[in-house]
Amino acid sequence: MRICFLSRRYFPAVSGMSVYARNMTKALAERGHEIVMISQYREDEKGVGIYGGGPPPAETWMNVQGLRSLGEEQADDETPADFEKDLREMIATAEKHHADTPFDIVHAQYCYPNGLAALALSNKWQVPNVVSIQGGDGHWVGLCCGTHKQAMDAVLHHAMALIIGCTSFANEVSENHQIPLERFTIIPGATNTQQFKPTQALGSIKKPVRLLYH
Repeated sequence: MRICFLSRRYFPAVSGMSVYARNMTKALAERGHEIVMISQYREDEKGVGIYGGGPPPAETWMNVQGLRSLGEEQADDETPADFEKDLREMIATAEKHHADTPFDIVHAQYCYPNGLAALALSNKWQVPNVVSIQGGDGHWVGLCCGTHKQAMDAVLHHAMALIIGCTSFANEVSENHQIPLERFTIIPGATNTQQFKPTQALGSIKKPVRLLYH
């Protein structure tokens, strides 16, 4: 199966989304699937200061295409982010890869703009789509303004499958957007907590000490 994977955050940005994307794509590749990841990233000082930024690295198990979020980067006190610009570029990039070899399915990380792009591509190509709800898209996107509310509602109501990590998060999204809990497929453990456990004995500290603060 050839998968179009629309990523909102990937390394070198460090977040739960980048870990999810790495684990998910690697597991899919190990099962024989072909993956093209189109990953949004930021290079502006403000964006890099939040999660880190810069183009995504090449990976041995998938084709990685970085897509700088110039529309999002333009946001300041006077100018709103142009997520629609980034959405159009995401769609155009996916279309080029689909023209080379057609995709069988579209997977999006984050409801908006990635999920909305997935719905548009899925409809045009007549292939299934899956949207993973991961962070701010569940906590606050759609509660901020009417435009994003419409975008969130479109994805939550019309995505063929909605993946979410736990029951409490599903409850929050359901309450925020009046979406039946039956719409969600709960898949826990996408972030491998074993990767964050100390490898040395308890009480054994290296010098200098390195802390992971998340």
